[in-house]
Amino acid sequence: MAIGDFGSSLAPLNHLLQLPVTMVKLASRVTAAAVASARQQAVLESLLHHADALGLPVVAQGIEAREQVASLVRLGCKLGQGPLMSRALDPEHALELAQTGSRTTAS
Repeated sequence: MAIGDFGSSLAPLNHLLQLPVTMVKLASRVTAAAVASARQQAVLESLLHHADALGLPVVAQGIEAREQVASLVRLGCKLGQGPLMSRALDPEHALELAQTGSRTTAS
């Protein structure tokens, strides 16, 4: 089970302890903090640290710029998704992509 939009409110912090969570997906506005003020970056880094301490992989959602990727990698986030990587795919194309291992780029 993945928690989506993580960081958009405080309630999901309790979910990390109470639910059988196996992945955390950061809310797009939290991902945007990767290139924001030092204070916002500190909050993002803290969220990443908590997930890592619990052994949970983190996916940063809504990545739009290479600067976000560089900052997220520097902060320890290894997975991401968003318009920079690929436009939204219809289910058939997504399945084909998963089966063939092909790469797609944003258009």
